[in-house]
Amino acid sequence: MTILISGGAGFLGQRLARALIKDQAVAPGPSNEQSDGGTKLLLVDILEPVEPIPGAQHVTGDITDPSFLASVLTEDVTSIFHLAAIVSSHAESDYDLGMKVNFDATRAIVERARALKTRPTLIFTSSVAVFGIPRQELHDANSIRKRQLSFTETTAITPQSSYGAEKGMAELLVADATRKGFIDGRAVRLPTVVVRPGKPNKAASSFASGIIREPLQGQPSVCPVDLDTPVWIQSPRKVVENLIRAHKLPAGTGPLVITLPGLSVTAGELVDAMVRAGGRRELVRLEKQPDIERIVSSWPGRIETPVASSLGFEADRSIDDVVQAFVQDDLKMSR
Repeated sequence: MTILISGGAGFLGQRLARALIKDQAVAPGPSNEQSDGGTKLLLVDILEPVEPIPGAQHVTGDITDPSFLASVLTEDVTSIFHLAAIVSSHAESDYDLGMKVNFDATRAIVERARALKTRPTLIFTSSVAVFGIPRQELHDANSIRKRQLSFTETTAITPQSSYGAEKGMAELLVADATRKGFIDGRAVRLPTVVVRPGKPNKAASSFASGIIREPLQGQPSVCPVDLDTPVWIQSPRKVVENLIRAHKLPAGTGPLVITLPGLSVTAGELVDAMVRAGGRRELVRLEKQPDIERIVSSWPGRIETPVASSLGFEADRSIDDVVQAFVQDDLKMSR
């Protein structure tokens, strides 16, 4: 048996892999080979991992290439964590690439599973970007009102970005493929992941990590949105825990689309938490960027998630816990 992680060289894929090994979901063998009677962990990415994980097999290639996908998604793959994605601002600026990776690759995975007739478990990482605040409401509402707008797990998806649309379409695909019996799938809507280690990426939400990560290393950072702009966040620790929880749910338990609990915090509250952790406030410069602001402002700042909570999915306790998790787990990695 094999667990496959797409996007396995990314920070979240690497952390998930380590957690699966620690959780004994896989039995690591010598030279990254499967132990007798154990489960192999296969990490697939277009990039090489910075630090290969002992006990996991790393394969480099493009999952949008049908021949490569067929070579890694084989009959022995019993579970797939599909993390590979083009992030929000990048998907907005390069529509074709966003569609190719965020939707077409998901469809290719489903079609490959359908052809194999093995009905693997598929955990697809979606996003709260599938929700959206219509532009007319944004025009009439400030950030405080936005934070109070009512979003729940069953709110209709109205994405206001290409990224959100691609994730929303993939959610429907995964749900229908599950109904048809091709896969045992779940889409897990991730909050904005804070704090991401390493360098800034092309996500519209990248600033939410940057205004904590950079100042804690004595480096300047730019906040491209108003300080009262709310975001729905979750730490990498909790995201990984919740992905594993989704994987462990028995088939037919709960909804096929799970909106994760999170914390509703403003950009200003993120800065305050950074200062409490020892960073300097003056290292954060407010420099509004309309393209980033438009995307971030369309996302919900608060979501009610009673169903997910009843199934054991959890949020972080506080923004200070989120920052301390970064300090403990990742600060050295970001340097």
